[in-house]
Formats: sequence, structure tokens, C-alpha cells
Amino acid sequence: MGTMDTALIAAILLCSFLGSFLTLTALRKLALSIGLVDKPDHRKHHAGAVPLVGGLAVFTGVLVGGLALTYIAEFPWYNAALFYGSSGLLVLIGAIDDKLDLSVRARLGAQALAAVVMMFGSGAVIIELGALLDFGAFSFGSVSMGGFGYLFTLLAVVFAINAYNMVDGIDGLIGGMAVSAFLGLGFMFALGGHFLFWFCLLFVAVLLPYLMFNLELLGNHRRVFMGDAGSMFIGFSLIWLLARGTQGGSAAFSPVLALFFVAMPVMDMVGIMLRRVRKGQSPLRPDRDHLHHIFMRAGFDSRQTLALMTLGSFVITGIGVTMEVSGVPQGVMLLVFLGIFAFYNFSLSHIWRILVVFRKLGLVKPLAKTHEFEAPATGVKPNLDKAA
Repeated sequence: MGTMDTALIAAILLCSFLGSFLTLTALRKLALSIGLVDKPDHRKHHAGAVPLVGGLAVFTGVLVGGLALTYIAEFPWYNAALFYGSSGLLVLIGAIDDKLDLSVRARLGAQALAAVVMMFGSGAVIIELGALLDFGAFSFGSVSMGGFGYLFTLLAVVFAINAYNMVDGIDGLIGGMAVSAFLGLGFMFALGGHFLFWFCLLFVAVLLPYLMFNLELLGNHRRVFMGDAGSMFIGFSLIWLLARGTQGGSAAFSPVLALFFVAMPVMDMVGIMLRRVRKGQSPLRPDRDHLHHIFMRAGFDSRQTLALMTLGSFVITGIGVTMEVSGVPQGVMLLVFLGIFAFYNFSLSHIWRILVVFRKLGLVKPLAKTHEFEAPATGVKPNLDKAA
């Protein structure tokens, strides 16, 4: 790629950033006038009605900037049309759901349709899982799912979309998790000389204005939420990129590395579903027992919780990338990820005992005496004030 092309792409990224910023400003006013807002209830404790336009602005920025990048890179317009058509459907359904609260069946139907377009239209299917049984000294070859890869990809799309939806519980969290994933993806694409590196940077560029609005860096009068439109778009886009990056002869990285890119949302979703099942509850039952809720019940404020979870996401991504570029066998990488998940799940199962130690060390503030601070679904919370 020449210097002129690089400069032109940099200009596109800058314009996409500014376009996302201006789109947020315009859509925020429109959302307030038509009632596309999130209102407080028994599970949502923010102040006032907040416009749900973050996802719409992110999609608009990626659409405009992505089409320009597609033109420069001379990518097949057919594939670009499939991606934007299917993701646009999800954004539309998500926006309608934000406004009207659609049924689960309608949302899952749209997610499945988008996955079908991705698989049978563009050929982005996760079939090869890589050398998961390669442990260096001994190896049993690669794992291929064959025709089952289509079902796996369908489930991966639905799972990723809902994992990012569940993690969108405090300001900045879904944005921070997404930036971590797209930067990790972009780094691996860059090492392979793949043009999708720039596409990953485009996502980061359009997410930054959302984070500025969402975290009230420009004042609380500009606050917006991502909404289901955004979580659907982010989850779907990540699976599309992961399929492109891990499959075929020009794969940029091993499939097991994908787990590290989406680790925090996936571990949070799987962990809480396992805890619900152990208690005899529906795994899809809504509650306030996600990791960010537990952090805040423990005494951390929302910004501290955001910093800790985003840092954790970057650290896990960094661990995965470091092992990948160092040539660590994929079987060992899988064991490391499973070890991280086991540690995560064990920590949450014993979180209140761990917090007793943290409080004695002065690392966590005393619990607020309010109905908000109740034990998670993993068990009964001890009386931390007496234990301290």
C-alpha cells in the first residue's frame, strides 16, 4: 500500500470519527422527540430518559467509512453488500426492539437470518477449529467440524450478540470491550498484511465518540446508550471478522485466539448461565448478578468497575496475542483460556469471602446499606461488616 493510500485511509478514519460524533448529536435530539429512550425501572437505575442511539451512530459511521475503504481496497462489492445488508437488518431490528420491546423469537429470528446470509452468501463459516490437540511434545492434528460448522457458526453469532448485550450494563463497558477486541483483531490482521486491519481501526474510530457521549465526557446533557441495535451490530461484526481471520489458507491467526478477543463477555455470559442452572433457574432469567453488578455491590463505583473490567479484557487479549505470536501450541493456548475461565468462575463463586480479605486490606470500601447490595445467585453473602 502506497503512502497516498495510507494517508487517504487515515483521512477516512478521521472523517468517520467526526461523522460518528455529528450523527450522535443529531440522533440524540431525534430520539428524545420520538421516545427512543431508555427509562429507569427496577433493574435500570440511571437518572432520566437516555437516548438509545449509540448503535445507530456506530453503524452509520462504519457503513460510510467502510464503503470508502472497500472502494480503495477494491474488495468485492458483493461481500460488502452482504455484510452491510445483514448487519443493517440487525441494527433495524435492534432499534425497533429498543423502542417497542420485541419478542425473543423475533430477535432470534433476525440473528439467525443474518447468520445464514453470512454463511451462505459470503462463505464466512467457522469449520476449522485449529490444532486444539497440539501440545508441543505430542499432537493429534487439527479439529474440523465439517458440515456441523454451519450450526456452530449460527450458534456463535447468536451467542456473541447476546453476550455483548448482557455486558452492556454500565457506562462505557460494551464500548471498552469492543475496542479491546477490535484492537486485538486489528493487530493480528496487520501482522498478516491483511487490509481488514483498517476495518478494525474504523470500528475503534467510530466507537470513540460513543464512549465520549456515554461516559459524559462532554457533559451529562449529551449522554447516550448503545442500545440493542449496537450490541447486535458489534457481536455480529466480531464473529464475521473472526470467521474471516481464522478460516481458509489465508487465515491471519488461529481459531483458539478468538476466545481471548471475546473473553470477558463470553465468560460473564457462560458463568452466569451456569450459576443460574445450578440454582434451578432458567439460564435466560434476567437479574443483577453479572460481574459488573457484583463489583458495584462490593463497593466499587461505576468508573472503577469499568476500569477493572476493561483492563481485564485488554490483559486477556494481550495474553492471547503474545502466545499466538510466540508460537505457543494451540492446545496449550486452549488450556490457558480454560484456566482463566476456571479462575474467573471460582472467584465469583467465592466472591464474598474474597471481599472480606480485600476489605481487611483496605482495597474495597464498606458495602452501602441499601437493598441494592444483596448476595449474588451463587450463595448467601456473609455479614462483611462483622467479618471485617
